[in-house]
Amino acid sequence: MDSFWEEARVRKVEAEQMRALDPDLLTFTNVNTPPEWEKALVLLSQG
Repeated sequence: MDSFWEEARVRKVEAEQMRALDPDLLTFTNVNTPPEWEKALVLLSQG
């Protein structure tokens, strides 16, 4: 997995820049655990 980063193009974006498009900063919501997944499903169902 580490070799991936050598080829990845990365750009840092500040939270305030993201808020213009995503006021609640939900774009990068973690879904690593079952509770996070359930919360994401609820958010998705709300449109």
